Amino acid sequence: MLFVELKMNKGLIKNISYNTLSNLLSIILGLLLNILIARILQPQQMGEYSYVVWFISFLSTLVLLGIPNTLTKYIAQFYPKEKIKVKDIFYSLTKIVIISFFVANFIFLVYLLFSFKNYQLLLYIFLGIVIITLNAIFRSIVIGLEKFNIVALDTVVNLSLQILLVGIILRKISVWQVMLWIYLFCLVISTILFYFFIKKDVKYFISSAKFDKVTTEEKQKIYKYLFYISISLLINMIVWERSEIFFLKIFSIPQDLAFYSIAFTLAYFPNKILTFGNVLLPFMSKIYGEKDFKLTSYYTQITDFVSFLLIPVYLFIFVFSSIIIEVLYGASYIPVGNILKILIIASLVSGISSVATAYVQAIEKTDMIFKIGVFVAIVNILLDFLLIPKYKSLGAAYANSVAQLIGCFLGTAYIIFVHKARFPLFKIIKYVLTSVVLLYIVQILNLKLPLLKLLIYSILFFVIYAALNYKEIYGIINFYKITK
Repeated sequence: MLFVELKMNKGLIKNISYNTLSNLLSIILGLLLNILIARILQPQQMGEYSYVVWFISFLSTLVLLGIPNTLTKYIAQFYPKEKIKVKDIFYSLTKIVIISFFVANFIFLVYLLFSFKNYQLLLYIFLGIVIITLNAIFRSIVIGLEKFNIVALDTVVNLSLQILLVGIILRKISVWQVMLWIYLFCLVISTILFYFFIKKDVKYFISSAKFDKVTTEEKQKIYKYLFYISISLLINMIVWERSEIFFLKIFSIPQDLAFYSIAFTLAYFPNKILTFGNVLLPFMSKIYGEKDFKLTSYYTQITDFVSFLLIPVYLFIFVFSSIIIEVLYGASYIPVGNILKILIIASLVSGISSVATAYVQAIEKTDMIFKIGVFVAIVNILLDFLLIPKYKSLGAAYANSVAQLIGCFLGTAYIIFVHKARFPLFKIIKYVLTSVVLLYIVQILNLKLPLLKLLIYSILFFVIYAALNYKEIYGIINFYKITK
């Protein structure tokens, strides 16, 4: 029975609840914000805005390396029982961030100054890197301490404020630069909010000199983890975080860039709410730190649970992608529908594989993520060069999807064959077949009005899907009762 045998602690259930709430609010408010921006700016300016935000995010990743992930993992692993060690870890990692911040900023600012001589862009990039760096560090501490209620609150405040400012300011001054200022301002508010709730912990981490409580062997493990997770995150930027935007900027027009950006955003919205990524890494790290040998069992059952949630949602979006785009974004964004269909398959598979990613990071086998990532990144870049110049945004979608599918297949195979974990393949096939049959049946109604069709089809589909899989629903309900 799904999850009945998985007796995790109350803290995990509470964190999953807060994480689900945070992600639910993120997907609802984030989708509303994305629609408002796209409708106000229109495809050309939306493309320019998407590129600048992606570029700032990419440079911030280079500055941060894998520091946020490393902080999250080792705060979760050491803080409950060996709190003093976290101070040493925080001290060491902060030095790396400061050095990489100044080195990376100097290199990129000099390059941009002499190549583009766009001083406004330089200002955006510098401010963006500073704000995102602080925000990412504070957020990683919050997640490492498993304070997911704060993450939920921050999500509401940040996105609600952006929506408010878009409605008041962007509607009157409809240029992408204004939207970028709104984005950066709300990140500042988010950073202040995180600090307010963890200021005692931060003060403890930075108080007096460092304490050499971490053993040499532990330090070697931490730096090894940091190295591989840093490389993996850079690869992740290439394969999983819209590197195709860079190539589209070179080989295409802003409209294509906007179409791909919107399709990519929509394709990964369900993953944000239904994969519990923020919860799984600290949870599995804690289990690993306690030498619990049932970690592979947790992997199997959580993968089953995530698949049960993701499959019907993604297949529904795949079938009705054109209607969804027309209703949400309007006729000027119709080309997004075909791009979305291509990306949906890869995003579904990557969502199911996210449990494996958390597992591998928790057991400190990030070198395997690195090896797989390097291979997949090379494939991705080659496909970008081959497909984007000719097929534009459709080529970008195919390049990204093929690379992701290869990475997910290799990662899952590693978990199955090396760590002897059981992959719930037959359950996944059941969920797929159930969803496909139901989608075929609900379309018999053949309704004409797009919005009415979408509403009725979605209600019928998800209600019947839940009824046919009542055993899984019953198992989840029992699981919540057991852990109260």
